[in-house]
Amino acid sequence: MVTDTAKSDSIRKLTDEQLGDFDREYMNPRMFNALCEWIQHQKSLKNSFDFLDVGGGNGVFADKMLAAYPEATGTVLDNSELLLQRNKPHARKALELRSAEFVDGLDHSFDLIFFNFVLHHFVVGGYLETRRRQIDILRKAASRLKPDGHIVFLECMPQGMISDTLCSFLINRITSSRLLASFVRSAGANTGGIGVCFLGKYQWQRTVREAGLETSHYQYFGTWGESIRLFRLKKLCLTMKSISNAFFFVRIERDACGAHSDAM
Repeated sequence: MVTDTAKSDSIRKLTDEQLGDFDREYMNPRMFNALCEWIQHQKSLKNSFDFLDVGGGNGVFADKMLAAYPEATGTVLDNSELLLQRNKPHARKALELRSAEFVDGLDHSFDLIFFNFVLHHFVVGGYLETRRRQIDILRKAASRLKPDGHIVFLECMPQGMISDTLCSFLINRITSSRLLASFVRSAGANTGGIGVCFLGKYQWQRTVREAGLETSHYQYFGTWGESIRLFRLKKLCLTMKSISNAFFFVRIERDACGAHSDAM
């Protein structure tokens, strides 16, 4: 396991108790199959591609990728030693104990960089600061891409009754409040007191552009089903109409000639 010696007090870290709830794989088979189908259509990707899983925790997703692609190699990056220790050893997998804020400090580049349901966890001080940090981390990740490489992120997207921005702001402020932490956790939000920052589809698209990237492909998976739908009172308090999941496949922004943009 490689350990980052730099320390960051910026991104709020979940407690070990909270992390226990994230010791599982959230990408369902339908999503994984869609990802593999997209990979198969990428002419620039060879069978021996190298990938990075940012916030990969217990390594379950990385292990699935390594099983599906026997010539691929992967690195799992996470700021939780607890979750990294739960990785199964694998000859083609490396572990990196490092905050996503230091992803640009890695010593090699990757064909694919994954953020699976983790960008919304990069919460710092206020809402706008958190939004800027999400942009900054995507920009830093892009600096570790090989030519023609992609960043692939899977995210939850709330749709607001009034606006996605208002809904996103309320979720962030309520879950980030230390005063409301006990109430929020009792209501079912494990991240109470730490916070999350979900964004709507167009907010994510804007975030991608501001990071100097462009979306090459987008895949929507529909709204959450009845079994996990938020109670009506919660949705009303958050001005939330619905919530859904989607993949964003992004790459470094190119100009009309296909060259890398100087904006990076």
